[in-house]
Amino acid sequence: MILSVFHPRPIRKDSWSVCGTREKELLSQKGMRIGDRSNYLSIERIATSGQNCVWHCEAGAVCAGWKVVAVHDQVLVTEWEKALQQALDFVILQIPRVEFGLSEGGWLRIRRDSRGYIVVRYRLGRLNAGAAVEGEVVLDSRKGDEFCKELTAVLSINPSSTQSAPP
Repeated sequence: MILSVFHPRPIRKDSWSVCGTREKELLSQKGMRIGDRSNYLSIERIATSGQNCVWHCEAGAVCAGWKVVAVHDQVLVTEWEKALQQALDFVILQIPRVEFGLSEGGWLRIRRDSRGYIVVRYRLGRLNAGAAVEGEVVLDSRKGDEFCKELTAVLSINPSSTQSAPP
């Protein structure tokens, strides 16, 4: 993980879809970005095979006179098949919240409130650096469906099968 006060790396237009920002681009199903320019979380699937699902994650928060950006290149989703099943149950409204364990003490917690808003809380850490970043992104109900679709894609072995399902 790299803690930086510099501007986050530009989004590669060939590998990201953007959810929750004004630039409503759906580009590819390899990754997603939620939030806006002042508070965001980006997740890109690097590998999904056998027992492992590996992500590249970037989180940032910016306000007047303050900026924090964290990048972790090898986030391992623990028990990713169970995480995928929980995500699918969350998408079809069978459960109101999910929690995925991430490597090095990290986690991703997602819950839906009574208004349909989705709150995404996360923790990215590096044990050998003794550092961790926690944050929260809130999505309104309109962006929630798109987020759920993208979440299952970054957890799936074959993301195109989750994307081709009818709405």
